[in-house]
Amino acid sequence: MKFETVRAVPIGRADVAELTRNLGRVVPVDAIGVAAEKGDRPKRRDRTAAELAELARPGKYSFAPRQPSGALRIADEEFRPVRDRVNAEECRNFFRNYPKDDTPPPYWFKNRFNACHGITLLSEHYEVRNGRPFLTGAMTVDAVAMVSMNENSRSSEVSLRLWDWNKIGEYPTDKKWVFGAGCWETAPRGKDCLPDSVTHYGTPDQWKNNPERTQTIQYPTDGMTIPEDPSPHGIEQRQLYEIDPYVYLPDSPPPAKTFYDAPSVPQRCDQGRTAVSPNYVRGSDCVFHEQAGVFQLSVSDDRVAESAQLIRDAIDNVSSTKPGTVDKPNAWIPGKFGTAHPLHRLYHDQIGRDNNGAAAIEACKKYFTPNYKDRNDPNDPEATNDCDEYPFRTTYQGVQFTINDNNDRSYAVRPVLSRQNQKAGDLLGQFMANDHLGEEDPFYVWIHD
Repeated sequence: MKFETVRAVPIGRADVAELTRNLGRVVPVDAIGVAAEKGDRPKRRDRTAAELAELARPGKYSFAPRQPSGALRIADEEFRPVRDRVNAEECRNFFRNYPKDDTPPPYWFKNRFNACHGITLLSEHYEVRNGRPFLTGAMTVDAVAMVSMNENSRSSEVSLRLWDWNKIGEYPTDKKWVFGAGCWETAPRGKDCLPDSVTHYGTPDQWKNNPERTQTIQYPTDGMTIPEDPSPHGIEQRQLYEIDPYVYLPDSPPPAKTFYDAPSVPQRCDQGRTAVSPNYVRGSDCVFHEQAGVFQLSVSDDRVAESAQLIRDAIDNVSSTKPGTVDKPNAWIPGKFGTAHPLHRLYHDQIGRDNNGAAAIEACKKYFTPNYKDRNDPNDPEATNDCDEYPFRTTYQGVQFTINDNNDRSYAVRPVLSRQNQKAGDLLGQFMANDHLGEEDPFYVWIHD
């Protein structure tokens, strides 16, 4: 009897020399395991209410320093992260170059619309002689599975790319390798995607001739909404789906392990762009909601320098701002990239946003006199100030919300050049819309210099 197994190792870490040394050796059957009873693709998992709630929780992760991407860039009205699609080469390089003493994450998120999973697949070929399995050959191949949300659409492109088939010893080259991805709503009785499974197959030679393959997936609009939808009256119709890539080697009898089930990646879809406004959220109608947004400014940017300086002072040295630490010796201000305290978008509550703005103005009058608008710049006599505040009035951490909470969390206000304050506000609004940050979605602020 002959059979194959398949497993995944981090890209670039398959020990070909060790495999070569083991050719012809007996391998204990219990080291191989039992055949997976999964059929030809993954199935929707049964999850508890708590697990479903955790999957739906937005902003659990932010882009790590080891995950630089085009999404982490200075705010720009023209930048659309949904258009900054992940490609196979950069995905492979991310996983290949990940520090060898660390375990790479299951997915690299280039931005909130593009993600990929990268592995080296190792298949070992055995011959059973006198009831004992001998390792006679192996095959390795680098693989990346990519998911890219389509702009202004409730769909995504699911792609697979394979490189560097490497045969070791005797391995059946006529064996078909099946790659695919299941897609469904996470709710137990939820809808399947259209199609509900992407499947590509072929022998190693056939894959070499056609190494990258793509399938469009549509996410239904008539599924089950996320419980306790924070949007008013559920107008956004938020729903949760997941994509589950896999690899399968058919026709290998037990004790073969012939199924590699990659980690699934959840995404949230909604109708905010069409039912609310494209100025509220845009990009795609689906987003990798577990990734928090990152709004970036620079104090070297003449368009927003004074506003960026206020933010940097607020999150790095609160005592240099007003009200500072006078009434709160342990004052701190949230939103700094790299901390556990993000900001959360406030959109649907217009009164809340207005109250945040009014409270900031009152603070400016208190700490900088009612004449805070007067700039008195002889080089620019027409220039005036605005009352700038951080956290932003369009967040649940704005000035009035902070005052109402009555704890050590604080805020900062300062008169800044009007045109810079307004430009920073424009960039913030563009960022939240382009990054598809919905009501209560978390995000961070990163001042580069």
